[in-house]
Amino acid sequence: YPQLISLTIGDCQLPTKDLESLLELTPSLIYLKLVSSRLVLDSIFDGFYWKQFIPMRLPLLNKFEFLFICDVKQNTANFDIKSLILPFNNPFWVNEKRWLVSCDYIITKSKISLYTTPRCVCNVKTESTTLQISSTDNICHVIFDEMALMRLSLSYNKIGNDGAQYLYDALKENKKLFELNLEENIGKYCAIVSVAIQIRNDDSLYTTDLVSMEIGDNETQFLADALQNNNTINQLNLSSNDIGDIGAEHLAHALQNNKRLTSLIFGFDYKYIQHEHYTIGFLRLADSELDEKDKKRKSRLRTWPGNRIGDRGTQYLADALQMNKTLVVLNLAYNQVGNDGARYLAKLLQNNTTLAKLILRNQREGYSIEDVGAYYLADALKQNQTLTLLDLAGNKIGDTGAKYFADALEKNQTLTILDLESNLIQDDGMKYLLDAVKNNKTLTTLDLSHNQLSNDGARYLFEVLKDNKTLENLKLEGNIGNFCTVVSATIQIRNEKTSSRINLQSKKINDDDVRLLADALSNTERKSIELDLSSNEIGDVGAQCLARALQNNKTSTKLSLLHNKIGIIGIQYLFDVAISQLDISINSIGDTEMQQIFNLLRNNEAITKLELNANNSGDHASYYISVKHATMNIRRKNRFGNAEIKYLADILQNDKVTYFFLNEFTIDYDFFINQAITELDLSSNEIGDMGAECLARVLQNSKNAVKMNIIWKNRFGDTETKYLADALQSDKAITELDLSSNEIGDIGAGCLARVLENSKTLLKLSLSNNRIGVKGIQYLIDALRTNETISRLDLVSNITDDTDVQQIFNLLQNNETITELDLSYNEIGDVEAQYLAEVLRNNTTITVLDISKNEISDIGMQHFADMLQHNQTLTTLDLCSNEIDDMAMKSLSDALENHTMLITLDLAENQIQDFGAQCLARILKRSKTLTTLILRSNQIAQNGAQYISDALEHNPILVTLDFGRNIIGDFGAKHIATLLRNNKTLVNLTLTANKIGANGIEYLSDALEHNTTLTTLDLGWNEIRDPEAQRLASVIKNNKVTLAELDLSGDTIEDNGAEQLIFALRENTVT
Repeated sequence: YPQLISLTIGDCQLPTKDLESLLELTPSLIYLKLVSSRLVLDSIFDGFYWKQFIPMRLPLLNKFEFLFICDVKQNTANFDIKSLILPFNNPFWVNEKRWLVSCDYIITKSKISLYTTPRCVCNVKTESTTLQISSTDNICHVIFDEMALMRLSLSYNKIGNDGAQYLYDALKENKKLFELNLEENIGKYCAIVSVAIQIRNDDSLYTTDLVSMEIGDNETQFLADALQNNNTINQLNLSSNDIGDIGAEHLAHALQNNKRLTSLIFGFDYKYIQHEHYTIGFLRLADSELDEKDKKRKSRLRTWPGNRIGDRGTQYLADALQMNKTLVVLNLAYNQVGNDGARYLAKLLQNNTTLAKLILRNQREGYSIEDVGAYYLADALKQNQTLTLLDLAGNKIGDTGAKYFADALEKNQTLTILDLESNLIQDDGMKYLLDAVKNNKTLTTLDLSHNQLSNDGARYLFEVLKDNKTLENLKLEGNIGNFCTVVSATIQIRNEKTSSRINLQSKKINDDDVRLLADALSNTERKSIELDLSSNEIGDVGAQCLARALQNNKTSTKLSLLHNKIGIIGIQYLFDVAISQLDISINSIGDTEMQQIFNLLRNNEAITKLELNANNSGDHASYYISVKHATMNIRRKNRFGNAEIKYLADILQNDKVTYFFLNEFTIDYDFFINQAITELDLSSNEIGDMGAECLARVLQNSKNAVKMNIIWKNRFGDTETKYLADALQSDKAITELDLSSNEIGDIGAGCLARVLENSKTLLKLSLSNNRIGVKGIQYLIDALRTNETISRLDLVSNITDDTDVQQIFNLLQNNETITELDLSYNEIGDVEAQYLAEVLRNNTTITVLDISKNEISDIGMQHFADMLQHNQTLTTLDLCSNEIDDMAMKSLSDALENHTMLITLDLAENQIQDFGAQCLARILKRSKTLTTLILRSNQIAQNGAQYISDALEHNPILVTLDFGRNIIGDFGAKHIATLLRNNKTLVNLTLTANKIGANGIEYLSDALEHNTTLTTLDLGWNEIRDPEAQRLASVIKNNKVTLAELDLSGDTIEDNGAEQLIFALRENTVT
């Protein structure tokens, strides 16, 4: 076609070689327009290719318009928008032909458009958020949709470091976008670019927590640039990153003119800096199991909680902060600061007028502040008038350095806390410091723990500080001399005026050491004392010292002397003083001493809790006795027999005992008489006929017992039940009797029936899991016909045949007192269900019915449906673990549609599928009373979830929804999320084990950001990994209203996900 001068190809699908062949046939072309969409970036996108082809094959071409489109999802990592535009930025294109070319990268679709400008296809609009670059410059621009975006999410793409850099550069002038989500992209810069955009544009940001984000020196450039344009942030936490001297330099430039920052943290220090650890109340990650490889891999935070800032980086920061008027906290813990760094910081302290806390503890291995560095800092303290806290723990400061600080304390009048823990200070260094402290009026805390102080040094210290009233906390634990701990505790006891809680466990404290503590205790007055001296070497003399010290004490005192060497002499001293709680377990107490202790208790009015566990008086006995507000524990490894019980019985006749508890131990002795027992729990023992006879004697004398439990692991049979029944005949107070899981047969049931005939008080009777047969059931039923008080009857696992069923149901027809009926685990099938339905049809008293764990299918459920058409009394219906399928669910739903009283419906562990859920949805749309719906462990999928969710949009009352262990998946979660967005009543939601993955979590997370009522969410045993955990973490971090319990048990969350969740808790304000 040698005469053709104009050619337009609207959708060119020709391979490049074929296109070449075609264009070679048109050498006279003046105008060429090409539109083509490709799967790969071939030579049609190459400006150099066209530069060579056009002069040779199309020499007359005057106007060339094109639009080339390519999907680059598969090679995003190698794609570079700048390299694509570069071949069009040369004299041939720009100057000679004046064909200007632009390139758009549509981020969300990973699609590029290369075109001549103006764009040659007018109906092609910018799709989503787009990066644009032109051949006339090398600057990236961001093109948004028509509406100005405030939030942009580009997570889970393949954006690399270059892409992140382009985004940041392109958004430099944009002041409206304050949230850019680049999670789970391949570029290391993505995370910090997201943060930097937010810091730069979000004026509501005051605290920025960038802990453990893998920020290195390069990444700090983005952060520094953003900080220069931020006027609101006052706290910046960069702990557990990889920032070195270069990164510190970048940040220093940003800080030079900063007017807002008050706290700059490069390393964790929870000892003094109070990080805001608000929590969501309960966050469970307990079952997130890791394989062996993951278990060995430590999280970045646990590996190193600081950075790599050394002396040079410290210099950059110190110089930048010289004239700063706002910074209060500078934390360089866990870095690489040495003596030179200390010198630069000392210069800062001489000029700065705002810094109050300087933290330099625990530098990296190979780096530390020594005596020379201590000299620089101490010299600066002589002039500084603002610093209140100096933390130098974990360095290598010795006696010489201690002397420098002692000299500084002679002049400094502002420092209140000096932390020199874990240094190399010996007795001489301590003496220097103490001589200075004598005259210092401001220092309140001095930490010399884990140094090299001896007992002699501790004694000197004690003498020097006898009259000091300023130093409130002196920490000396972990030194060579064990006496140091005693001295430290003595100082604490002496100075605290309100309450003291002192832990001195396992400090090798003997009787001589106790004298110091006793002296401090005897000379102070406070509201309460808690002193733990367990696992030491205190004997009778030490106990006597403590007793004398507490002789005039009028306050609440808790004293633990567990595992010492105290005998009856020492115990006698202790019983003479006002100790409210005393633990003398594991001491030198045998049978004789135990009897003496009981004698002492007769007249003691102060002790409310006494622990005597594991002394030499025994084996296989446990007692827990509550004396009004008091408690006595005499637990395992005591040999309590009849003689000991006699002494105990005598004590307990003081009419104070209200609760008696004997659990999981053998009773083989005479019981005791008490007039005041109101609750008696003998669960999980091995009570036989002898014990039962003793029990009967107790009850015959008791005038107040109202509640009795004798369940599980006992041997209560007919004989034992007879003793009990005889005693209960005269009892006028018993209201609850639980004899579950024993060996009661027909005779025992007959004995209990006599009790029921005469009882005017018994309200609740539980006989589940016994051996009561047809006759026994008949006895009970006959008695219940005349009983006018029983409101709850529990016959779990007792009914054995149709005769039993018929008898019980006949009883219910005329009974007007039973309100709660538990018939679970009784093999009730469709026939028995028919009997029960007929009885309940007109029953107006039973409100709670439990027929779970039976064998009721759709036929039986039809009978219940007919019954529910007439019964408007039931408020709780438990149908868990029957054989209810969709057809049964339809029958039940038809009946419940107009039920006006039901509050709780349990349909767990059945065979309900989507159609059944659709039927149930009809109930939910109309119900004005149902607050709890349990659908756990059915077969409901995404459609069923949609039916339920749609229905609940019209339900104004449901509070708890258990959807656990179904198969709703991500799409089902989407429907639930739609519900959560607008629902104002749902408080508890369980979605355990529903195959919910990344998309489902995204739907739910987005919904939770708008929900204002949900407090408990269970997402355990789903397909939640670290990215999903991070998304949930963002919800936790920003949730300011309701979410208080989150369960992620059994998911596949690893270290990083768990770490993000934990850090999010600090920002969450729900407790």
